[in-house]
Amino acid sequence: MAAQNQATDWAHRIGQEQKVTVYKLIAKDTVEEAFLKLAQGILSAESVSSSSLRKEDLLQILD
Repeated sequence: MAAQNQATDWAHRIGQEQKVTVYKLIAKDTVEEAFLKLAQGILSAESVSSSSLRKEDLLQILD
């Protein structure tokens, strides 16, 4: 994460006078995708509770 932030900051410094757009690509069926889905559920105020998170889902994310 720190390396991504550093690269983004560097791109903004280089393009100081021009608009800079940064895209983060997340591959399907990866840990990043699982965390993104979890975060989106929480941030969108959907009902995400410990009962909706199965042990198998959490273990798969951490595997």
